[in-house]
This record gives sequence, structure tokens and C-alpha cells, in this order.
Amino acid sequence: MPEVPDFITENILELLKEVRKYKFSFVMATVDFSGIHRDIVHSLCNVGTLVVFKSGYREAQMLSRELNAYAEDLQFLPNYWFGYITPRD
Repeated sequence: MPEVPDFITENILELLKEVRKYKFSFVMATVDFSGIHRDIVHSLCNVGTLVVFKSGYREAQMLSRELNAYAEDLQFLPNYWFGYITPRD
């Protein structure tokens, strides 16, 4: 789903919580978090796999905690490089 801010609501978050037990896959993408409420952003970071490309300051600050990385590293990633985290067992 491109441009998550156009579609994301509390109802979608509830749906995602319910379908996890069925191994449901859902890909969401956005350029930045400016159009998404902060609480929803924190919920979206609690996913199975998180992939991060070069990020702006605000996004890098939030995502660095999830990836256990430095925010500066996420801000200045070279083109075509990315950071990721996979589900923890």
C-alpha cells in the first residue's frame, strides 16, 4: 500500500492486530511520517520486518530506536542501501 497516510486509521491497526495470527502479509510504504499521528507511527513500528532507506531527521530519530542504530546512520545512508530488522523469536 503506497502512501500510508492516505489510508491508515485506527480501524486498519485493529485489523492488522487480528490478522497476524493468520500470517497475513501487508506491505506499507511512505516517504515520511508527517501525515501520520505519532501513536499510529509507534504501532506501525511494531511489525514483523521493518526496512528503512535514507530517512529524514524526524523519521531517523524514531526508527533508530527500533533498529538499534544511530539516527545519523539512517539519515546518511548511501543510495540503494538500507537498514532492516526481522522478527524476534
